Amino acid sequence: RQETMHPMTFEEFLWALGENQMADAIRRHAETFEPYPAHRDALRYYWLYQVIGGMPAAVRAYCLTQSLDEVRVQQREIDETYTADMTDPDNGISGVAARKVWRSIPAQLLRSSTKKFKYSEVERGGRRAKLLEPLEWLEGAGVVAINNMTDCVQAPLVPFDDEEGSFFKVYLADTGLMFYKCAVNPRLWLDAMESDAIVGSADFRGALAENFAMQALCSNNLQTYYWTPPSSWKMTGELDFLLQTDRMEVVPVEVKSARNVRARTLASFMEKAGAPYAYLLSENDFSQVTAEGGAEIRQIPLYAAHCIGKGCVKAGM
Repeated sequence: RQETMHPMTFEEFLWALGENQMADAIRRHAETFEPYPAHRDALRYYWLYQVIGGMPAAVRAYCLTQSLDEVRVQQREIDETYTADMTDPDNGISGVAARKVWRSIPAQLLRSSTKKFKYSEVERGGRRAKLLEPLEWLEGAGVVAINNMTDCVQAPLVPFDDEEGSFFKVYLADTGLMFYKCAVNPRLWLDAMESDAIVGSADFRGALAENFAMQALCSNNLQTYYWTPPSSWKMTGELDFLLQTDRMEVVPVEVKSARNVRARTLASFMEKAGAPYAYLLSENDFSQVTAEGGAEIRQIPLYAAHCIGKGCVKAGM
């Protein structure tokens, strides 16, 4: 099989569009947390990236033609190539099962309840014994990313240990392919984002933002987890991402798809776990606030998610 071409980051997307100054400015503001004067312009590129993604062929098509229709052509070809690759007998996996897993991922992320991956939603009566190998192949091929659950509140972070190994989420490695596979009209989406209108479900907007954040964190080779509270906490909710620093600090990262940044689970985690700081990703501008107890909440726009890098947290093993 051909070597997988990994998607470009949002920063690389800006470079491809000739927006080097914006890319540099975003890096600077991610260090100071000062409001960014071109925030709205950066949001427009973020929305555009959600549609196009980072696959080089799709980005190249847009740079050459400015046509979202041409982008869709490239995305369809990429999707078809992936699907054909899954059924290659040399891979030693069930191609039918791999295709079913691949097709199920967007719907699993669009679920309004927990986005935990469920084998039973891949096919009727789906079981780990049959579907784990194709899923691991997709991860190894670089077309999906897996985020395991943890209920740890102190380092070292480790995956939740259950006999079935069934507590994890699966994301598409490229957010543009996620958008494509949801069959949403790109122009309608961009027009709605520009006018702050509502298009589609809040679950769709949230799934895109979460997939984008996972893609950005993976691009920096970070080990991620999602978190649910231990039973002793007697609370519900979950955190989208939990990271561990080289200083053995545990850093939560919460994703909000729009500008409403109420995050009760994040506040409870920081209070009970004593986290020194947290990242809150949303469509709001850069800022930094002090929570109760003196912990910092670093609010950064989603388009700056790639700035949560190796200097902040432990790289993946």
